[in-house]
Amino acid sequence: GEVTLRAGVLRITAGSDSAIDAAWLNARLVEAGVGVHELRREQGRKKALEQGEATLAALGKGESTTVTWGEERTLQRGAPGLPAAAMQAVFSAPAEPLPAHVGVQATEGDYVIYRIEAVQRPQIGAEDPRIAAVASQYAQLLAGRDFGAFITDLRQRYEVNINAAALQVQQ
Repeated sequence: GEVTLRAGVLRITAGSDSAIDAAWLNARLVEAGVGVHELRREQGRKKALEQGEATLAALGKGESTTVTWGEERTLQRGAPGLPAAAMQAVFSAPAEPLPAHVGVQATEGDYVIYRIEAVQRPQIGAEDPRIAAVASQYAQLLAGRDFGAFITDLRQRYEVNINAAALQVQQ
């Protein structure tokens, strides 16, 4: 199927002093010997996650938010157009009611909220050759499984001795 969505990104700049308490920062730097940039980036990620989840909850309740939505785009399950975690979140979201919202933290630390506006399910007719192909493959799978179970049952019921020498091709 296809999903039509818009993405909104919540950015908390990793180097922003507003994302980190200065006293806390100094104490952690002395304790761990960690660089300022790494610590700021980690705190920015945590802050983006907190704010993103709060915004997602507000959207779920129907409240207004400050998210600015990007342009509309259409995704197909078999043709990834987003990172794997985002594709999984979007295609795991309930199809009703719409619009639906899902959120994912990006690897850069931003928290991205996707607004799913439309879901189009493929229409397959009864005469579609793909149905016959899948049915045939399924029948073959079942037949193979049943035959394997039959052979296993025969081997348990009757003593089977295989003469390996008779199986060898003589030249």
